[in-house]
Amino acid sequence: MPQEGSETLKLIRRSAAAEFAAKGFRNASLRAIVRNAGVTTGAFYGYFQSKEALFDALVREQAEYMTALLHKVGMTFSEIPKAEQPMQIGRFSSGYLMEMLDYAYENLGAFQLILRSSAGTRYESFPEQLAEIQLEIMHRFTDSLCESGYPVVRPDPCFERLIVRGMYASFFELIIHPVKKECAERCLRSLHTFYTEGWAGTVGLESGA
Repeated sequence: MPQEGSETLKLIRRSAAAEFAAKGFRNASLRAIVRNAGVTTGAFYGYFQSKEALFDALVREQAEYMTALLHKVGMTFSEIPKAEQPMQIGRFSSGYLMEMLDYAYENLGAFQLILRSSAGTRYESFPEQLAEIQLEIMHRFTDSLCESGYPVVRPDPCFERLIVRGMYASFFELIIHPVKKECAERCLRSLHTFYTEGWAGTVGLESGA
């Protein structure tokens, strides 16, 4: 494999990002990517085995980081004493959502490819994958509330999944159609309040309990 920092590789990646962004993965032309990069097909295959491998190289690091961050959030929250979790959930969840937003804005090109151009790749279900991790975190929190004696109501699974997917769909609207960072942060704080208090009401947990 040639050096990662080679000019040829940079040209291929730049050309590919533009082609995928304009046409989506399925309609993107490998021939056009090579031509616009000003390299030969042989040079391309010196770096990547396929168009799929090229798309993966553009977004894998960012997708894995975001997924790992959410898993870490779940583990960290579970280490908070159960009796303190209800008082901590609002601040804690607001913090990690802002961290996710910061990272997404720092890597806007990659996440726009994931969210707008990934149909036909393993990344097209990325928002749903995050939602499933979020559901696991919520289930552990609900179990903890029950064990601590809170008379919570377990939501209908279909409704619960609808709410969580809706939250992530709203979150990713800030990435698909980016606004100034300050505006995005205000929107996210309002979104967090809306979903946190709505979920608390659904399970019968008083806000700020």
